[in-house]
Amino acid sequence: MWQQAALNRNLVGINRYKRGRLIHMKKKAAVIMAVMAGMLAMTACEQKTTVVKSEKAKTTETANTENTSAKNEKADAELSADIYAFQVSIDGKILQFPMTYQNFMETGWEYTGDEEAGIPAGSGMLSDWFKKGDDMMLGYITNFDTRSETVLNSYITGILITDDYIQDEEREILLPGKIALGTSTQDEVLKAYGDPQDSIESDTFPTMTYEPGENQYVTLTFNRAKDSILSEILIRNEIVPDDFKTSKQDEETAPKGKAYKAPEVLSNHLFDYTVSFHGALYQLPAPVSEFVANGWELIEDESEMVIESQKTGRVTLTKGDQTFWADVMNDSDQTEEVLNCVVTNLAANVKGCDVEMGISGGVHMGMTQERLEEAIKQYDYKKEVNSYTYYEIADPDREDCGYEVIVKDGIVTGIEIMT
Repeated sequence: MWQQAALNRNLVGINRYKRGRLIHMKKKAAVIMAVMAGMLAMTACEQKTTVVKSEKAKTTETANTENTSAKNEKADAELSADIYAFQVSIDGKILQFPMTYQNFMETGWEYTGDEEAGIPAGSGMLSDWFKKGDDMMLGYITNFDTRSETVLNSYITGILITDDYIQDEEREILLPGKIALGTSTQDEVLKAYGDPQDSIESDTFPTMTYEPGENQYVTLTFNRAKDSILSEILIRNEIVPDDFKTSKQDEETAPKGKAYKAPEVLSNHLFDYTVSFHGALYQLPAPVSEFVANGWELIEDESEMVIESQKTGRVTLTKGDQTFWADVMNDSDQTEEVLNCVVTNLAANVKGCDVEMGISGGVHMGMTQERLEEAIKQYDYKKEVNSYTYYEIADPDREDCGYEVIVKDGIVTGIEIMT
């Protein structure tokens, strides 16, 4: 089958797509894995491959390849001469990446996937097939927004076009400089664009990659069996467009951290979750930014700096000779910096983060076991005794919320809050 034959030589193209953030591959996941296994097997058996890197990429501003057809002249008049413009002309219609999904669809291609499929904020996915007649190509769909979006409201940031998937002999696919899929040779590409940043020499399908920056590249594959003509085009440009604007955040969907107000005193009710921690008052959940404002420093290498909508992460904070880690939650409907997310648990322990800590109801580090039991007698709690004594005080109204208090030798030596 021609489809399988074409897929069996897309190793470079698919692999370079997989270098990006392939988050939701959906129905294609099993297919791509099977295809890649076949491609790897074929490559190992049939190809002698050498990776070559040029010392400096050279490009030209104009193309010297001549083509006198009316279609070529019309399309080339609109195409940039620069390979780094990330453009391709298909039947005279210019596609420049990134472009909105809706603008892409106006060129007449039909999407075989689900336009209402969700893409997480700041993520991307390999598309299902785009079809026009008997012709097919793949795309890369990216959501630049800070909240989840559908395919319909996202951007096409790249395409993969292979000559075996283009059955219409009249369909014309051009790159800048009149470089044509199925016609132009490797020598003509070198003459038009200069040396690539990367190349793979092969006895069957050599490739050249022009890559000006991270997540920006054009990879071209040539067929040795057909006089080294251009047989595959892979374009990807994930740079956020200058005119792109993120969705406005409604007050209803803002994370709790942005509306937070620190308490002025500790509450008398245990399940208000007010806490005095290392000299500052908080009410959990409390934003990471509040801890930073009180002198704690975020250890970025040990923290998740961006949290997706309705997801949890972990942060590590340090102050002086004390360090603690905590779970954080982004309860908004869009991706947030960790500073805007809220700390949901907090703990002090003489063997860990040994700081002064007091909680609602008068419980605090260093108090006696007798006074602790007097303070919590109005609440239902579980007591476990071994080398330490553990008091588990569950919130009657909130599942998985409450406190654990640790006693050693009759003294409170650890407190953990879970909200």
